This record gives sequence, structure tokens and C-alpha cells, in this order.
Amino acid sequence: RLPLFDGAAYLTPSISFAAIGFTYFLSQDIALGIWLFNLLAKLQEAGMNIVGIPRGATMDWVTVPILAHQNIGAMIVFVLFGLWMGRAHLRSVCRKALLDDAAVDDAGEIMSYRTAVLVVLGGVGVMWVWLCQSGLSIWAAGVALASTPWAEQASPPWATASSGRESCACSSWRRRQMA
Repeated sequence: RLPLFDGAAYLTPSISFAAIGFTYFLSQDIALGIWLFNLLAKLQEAGMNIVGIPRGATMDWVTVPILAHQNIGAMIVFVLFGLWMGRAHLRSVCRKALLDDAAVDDAGEIMSYRTAVLVVLGGVGVMWVWLCQSGLSIWAAGVALASTPWAEQASPPWATASSGRESCACSSWRRRQMA
């Protein structure tokens, strides 16, 4: 462990073969960006410790809960920006799937837009019922389903299963409210 600012935070160098394999396929600019943002997060952690900002709730697999909440907020903005940028295409897909708009051509797609929308809605419905039968409340199951795709697809391959949304949800609301 390498101390930063008299032990306010620590850099812990380690060898992760999954991270090495992942970064092998990245351009140097992106790999450097990931490294710099990780270093920036460590500096932010050190700054918060120096100033005396409390760590807050304890989360599994998360060293600094405030940074985990910041990460989730950034992911939400990232997803909303992606939806905003794709709004014209998504509008066309919905028009073709729901209204059978002849102006939208889906002949070159692997499946029709209507079939794709029905498969997605059916899958989400099955998962929602499954989560509710597993003990989650209806709203908690909805939050879990809404956050799953972007949280899993945006996570690096070496991230642990509980590195984000579950921990943030449990620390944001009381655990009793989740069931």
C-alpha cells in the first residue's frame, strides 16, 4: 500500500490478469483516461478524509460509499444522455412496433421491431414477476430492472457483482423498505 497525503488514502498496486487482458484491447488514450480517473478518485478520497467528511454507510466491496453514489449518478447521466442521443431511432422503433408505420423500414434487421419490443417486454415482465416472488416489493423490483442493463454493461469485466447499484440502493433506503 502506498500512502497518499500522510495516509489519508492509499494506492494499492496489484496484478489483475482480467484487467491486463481488458486493457490490452484498449487504445492508450482510453487506458490512460481510466487510470487517471481512478487516480482522481483516490485524490478525492484523500481530500475528503483530510477535510473530515465522514465515509457514511458501509457497503460490501465498496471502499468509499460517497464515490459509489457519485459513480451511480454518473451512470444515470450517461444512460439518460445515450437515450437522448438515440431518441430519433427509438421513436422510429416504437412507431414501427406499435403503429406499424410504413415509413420505417426494418426489413434489414435480424428481427422485426415489433418482435424485438415484444420479446423485451415479455422478458422484463418475467423478470419483474420473478423478483416480486423472490421477496422484493413491486417498486424495488422496478428499480432493479431499470438499473440492471446500464449497470452491468457499463461495468468493467473485473468489477465484482455487488460493486454498485445494490449497495447504493441499500444505503440510500433502509433495507426494510426494500422488501
